[in-house]
Amino acid sequence: MSDEFIIVDYLATGIDEAKSVYHSIRHAIDRYVESIQYEVMFTVSGGILDLSTLEEKTYKNIMRYSEYALNKSKKNGKNQYYVFNYENYNQFLMIKQLTQSLRKSVADNFKGYELYYQPLVDVVTGNVCGAEALLRYKSEDGNILPPNIFIPILEETGLVVPVGKWIINEAIKKCKEIQAVIPEFHVNINVSYIQVIKSNLVKDVTTAIEKYNINPSSIIIEMTESGLLDSNKRYMKIWSALKERGVGLALDDFGTGYSNFNYMSQLEPDLIKIDRNFTAKALNNEYDYNMLTLIHKMVFNLGLKICIEGVETKGEMEKIKSMCPNFFQGYFFGRPCPYEDFVSQFVKNKK
Repeated sequence: MSDEFIIVDYLATGIDEAKSVYHSIRHAIDRYVESIQYEVMFTVSGGILDLSTLEEKTYKNIMRYSEYALNKSKKNGKNQYYVFNYENYNQFLMIKQLTQSLRKSVADNFKGYELYYQPLVDVVTGNVCGAEALLRYKSEDGNILPPNIFIPILEETGLVVPVGKWIINEAIKKCKEIQAVIPEFHVNINVSYIQVIKSNLVKDVTTAIEKYNINPSSIIIEMTESGLLDSNKRYMKIWSALKERGVGLALDDFGTGYSNFNYMSQLEPDLIKIDRNFTAKALNNEYDYNMLTLIHKMVFNLGLKICIEGVETKGEMEKIKSMCPNFFQGYFFGRPCPYEDFVSQFVKNKK
């Protein structure tokens, strides 16, 4: 059965009375379900609109706000009500407009999307030996949006698939260019769980590797522990296929609360990246520092490499350096920046 839509025009004295009307309708439906002879399930979603709060009480506005309130109640889980408010509605409009811009940018050859690069430093030599490619988006007004604003939209709309493919191609292309100066340079590329499941990640990566004639070991695919919580057999097969082709695998955000050493056994990553929040705790707490030391010893004994993220001062670097990790990453060495700035700061100087 499809949705049925009704409008209750009730002269309620306030929101509380309107809520009471909703509950009365819901209870009436529940009683009806109990009275019939076969098992069926009805949910009652309600959008509540207080006309006294509207600035312009036009028919168009009333219908627009009512529809938004109803859809919001459904999105929140159905069988409940939602009271319209302007703050949430304006947020909805902002996201809607941003979604349209993100979609338009994909169609316009990814105009507005840009990769920033943050240096990875070899602890022994002190030289920049790689970079993490980080996605940014420049809105139509010229502002650079942080990833936590637009990446959830990319994932929800499926745009993460074409954008993810563009990231892979662009990052590998730039890595090859830098290798003309720093032959051992590698690039770390983040992938979304949605991207892994919905795209042909193995094909996208191998195609770019062949296109730019680059050593597969120069490419490190980063995955987060939180994404692994919903892992499945197909997911694991993808990582195995990448490793068989010589592509490196990094377990990102290690120590954020989802840690499961079973993942390390299943995936056999090449690199463990310690989350910056865990690093900050370790620098200020002896217990966490000892924990980080133990993790490093375990990783070392497994023959894996370790990168400490979130290093922001010389003092922090010196303290963590005593653990002998493989790589540093953090603001002390360099903030994420556009490719041209990265080359100017770290490639031409080679440090």
